[in-house]
Amino acid sequence: MLTEFCRCATTLRLDSARQFPECICSSVPDAPGKSKSYMVAEQFFEYNRHIMVDSLLSGQGSSESKAWQQPHVVAWTKLLLDSYRHWLGNELIERNGTFVEQVQRVFECPFVIVSHGIQDDPILNYGNRTALMLWEMDWGQLTATPSRFTAEPLNQEERAEMLRRAESHGYIDDYRGIRISKTGKRFLVENAIVWNVVDAQGVQQGQGATFSKWSYI
Repeated sequence: MLTEFCRCATTLRLDSARQFPECICSSVPDAPGKSKSYMVAEQFFEYNRHIMVDSLLSGQGSSESKAWQQPHVVAWTKLLLDSYRHWLGNELIERNGTFVEQVQRVFECPFVIVSHGIQDDPILNYGNRTALMLWEMDWGQLTATPSRFTAEPLNQEERAEMLRRAESHGYIDDYRGIRISKTGKRFLVENAIVWNVVDAQGVQQGQGATFSKWSYI
């Protein structure tokens, strides 16, 4: 096991150094008595530790268990969290611990967090474990799905109007509507929050949604 751990550590050190999300490096806070480079190194080690432990304990694992570790997903999760705080003035999750722990917490939390990009026909680009379960999709299926397909055709115009309202105001916190899973199960979403996902320059990159109340109909 120790030999395998060392082998994985060497491989991941080389690969992850090239992929470690720049957004983490730029957002690592200062700490008394520690240099910026030291703090970045701590975050880098934590990022690798999660990957190595998961790799050793579960082999290749499912796409879902690995999804939150991908560098572009880590970067997107930071935009989701920061944008939520920007618009609503509070946090989507507890932001304690390392940033890598926060990213994992978003993926594993018991309420839905889902988002799409800014294409003409926006494609879903994130769904945490609860969202994947609710829509009955795996990571690959969800991130290839136009977000309008999460609603039945009859409800898509109402959904589009809700997204326009959120885009205009930055967020809404009172959405209620019917959604449908991949296998056709219909469920009512209540008290959903939808917000614009923006980058550090304030440019919109997509929209996120979260809710904890749903019921099958």
